[in-house]
Formats: sequence, C-alpha cells, structure tokens
Amino acid sequence: MIRLLIADDHHILRAGLRTVLHGVSDIEVVGEAIDGEDAMRKVCDTECNAVLLDINMPKLDGFEVLARIRRKNPDLPVLMISQLPDKQYAMRAFKAGANGYIMKNCEPAQLIEAIRCVAAGKRYVSRDFSDVLLDKMINPSENLPHLLLSGREVQIFELLVSGLGLTEIADMICISRKTVTTYRMRILEKMQLQSNADLIKYAIYHDLLRDQM
Repeated sequence: MIRLLIADDHHILRAGLRTVLHGVSDIEVVGEAIDGEDAMRKVCDTECNAVLLDINMPKLDGFEVLARIRRKNPDLPVLMISQLPDKQYAMRAFKAGANGYIMKNCEPAQLIEAIRCVAAGKRYVSRDFSDVLLDKMINPSENLPHLLLSGREVQIFELLVSGLGLTEIADMICISRKTVTTYRMRILEKMQLQSNADLIKYAIYHDLLRDQM
C-alpha cells in the first residue's frame, strides 16, 4: 500500500487530489501539509512512504523541503508537483533529488501512474519533460539565473513580469509592500539585473511568459 503525504498550500488543490485518489485501491492519503514547515513535521509524524510535494509553498519552498527530506530520509520517494511551465524547474527538481516531476494540470490517470512509479523506486518523467531532460543530460549547460531563485522569489518574479505593481503583489499574496520590495531587490541581485524592464526582457528571451500571455 502506498501511504501518501500531500504537501500543498492550496486547500482546493488538496481536496481535488483527495477526490482523484479516492477509491484507488493501492494509494491511501495519510496526511496533508499546508506549508513547508508543516510538510517536514508530517514527514516525521505520519507513516508515509511517498510524498507529493508542491514547489511554491510558504515558510519553506518545495526545494528546501526536498533538501531536508533527503538529509533525513534519502530513500523516501518524492514526486514534485507544480504549475511552473518552465522545464528548467523539472531539471532542477531531479538534480535536487526528486523522484518525479509532474504538472498540476495533468490528467488524473497520469498522476496515479506517477505516484505508483516513484513509490516503486523508479523515476517518473512526463512526456512534456522527457525530451528536454534527455537533451540536458546529453548537452549540459550553465544554470540560468532564474533557477537560483527560491519558491517565493519565483512567485514574485512571475507576478512582476506579468506587469503587477508592488502594492498589487503585496495584496495578492498577503505580505507587506516592504517585504515585496525586499524580495524584488534579492531577485534583481541574484539575476544580476537592474529593473523590472530587465526582468520582463529576460522572461521573454527565455520563453517564461508563454502561459501568462
């Protein structure tokens, strides 16, 4: 029996995942986590033998949670789930030790297949990512600057390049405008850019806006 922990900060998504998995004979949802810190607690407190882990979560993002899981339990299967369209994040997830990577808009049958695959000790790569991952392994290239961003920084980067202002972003994700300003400065520093216009140009050049247009 696959005893699955679901870690995602959106209640509606967790409820949807429970509905999809309800009645699947070999998968039991044994716990849910609402943020990164909660995920680490639940990994320790529940008897899960597989984790479905979102990338963008408060307190600790998915990559930070994955790193901590790997230090504590290197053999625990982890399937990363995300709405991030950039295939570079799939590559980053596998480099960080994920067993699989899947998009939130996948078909239910694909999700079930992915969970079973990683729980069996295999790697799961959806058709959307298999070609690009193979290409990256054959022709490795230098990491792009946006891959250095944390989960929260990725979220704010995406909102900035979509044209939202600092106050709008603060209201949308329930943090202060000053905090958004601090994140913006970190993003610009990590990516070695100077302005929002530079961020937008970068996003266009690397085809990061395709799902926002």
